[in-house]
Amino acid sequence: MTRLLTLLSSLIFCIACNVQEQEINSELEVPGSIEDTEMDPPGTYPEIIAGSAPELTAIAVPWEQSEIYCSNNASESFYQIRAIDRDGEISYIVFSSSENRKGLSFYFNEFDGMGELMSRRELDNANYSLSDKINLQRKGDYIFYFSSLEDRHARYFSLITGEHGDTTQKVIDWDRHHSESFTSDFTSPSGNKVVTFYDTKLVLRDLTDKSTDTLINQAYSGVWSFGQGSWNDKSTKFYFDNSGGVACIWELDVENKTLNKIVPEHYSDHPFFFVKDSTNYIAYCENHCIKLATILSKN
Repeated sequence: MTRLLTLLSSLIFCIACNVQEQEINSELEVPGSIEDTEMDPPGTYPEIIAGSAPELTAIAVPWEQSEIYCSNNASESFYQIRAIDRDGEISYIVFSSSENRKGLSFYFNEFDGMGELMSRRELDNANYSLSDKINLQRKGDYIFYFSSLEDRHARYFSLITGEHGDTTQKVIDWDRHHSESFTSDFTSPSGNKVVTFYDTKLVLRDLTDKSTDTLINQAYSGVWSFGQGSWNDKSTKFYFDNSGGVACIWELDVENKTLNKIVPEHYSDHPFFFVKDSTNYIAYCENHCIKLATILSKN
């Protein structure tokens, strides 16, 4: 009898162990969970693309990411980065905001190509209008910008002297800016293509043949939520960030109709395309860092 009781106790213990192990494994392995999605490598959303973008083909051509600068202040956020070519040397202009004793402050920052902070200026009466896509326009040796939509006159930053000042010149088309702030039109450098963001659609227009092509279209599900965009220099590829269910930075090849996730990090945004030494780069913002992505080939 004692031996029988011992065997029964061992059997019950083994069954309990197996049940507990299954429960633990079920907690660790959840197919399709947010954790799984965030760990996916670039270009692994063919089913989502097939559903919302049937004309596009998902490809997986990985880009390399590297840091330009990361702030020691975890509350600092960067947006609207621009890569400025100064006689073959690249520097970066970027807005930022951070919390301090006064509340939330906004800054105009300049970094050299190695990520060293060259200058920083706190902006009075600024707000998140700094992140508007039409901000930070270069004209000659000056960068023009505005601090808020309510502030109708432009400020300038001299790339030669580093001086900031105000100007009464109409250097920013305010009427165009105000109308585009809702439709988000991005005109190609060639001037004959326009990508337009709507709430749930990404539309490509060809101004030469007057054609319109809806490349991404979804019922409102939160999968796509478009942010900023930037064309390449040849007007063949368009880069944009998305804060929805497939958040990251994407490369849209408008000629070959392909879509490639080049930066998989979900908190990456504000892509800006530039070329240096025949290499294509995307400068972008990610939380309290500014970063680079590149594919080491000519596109």
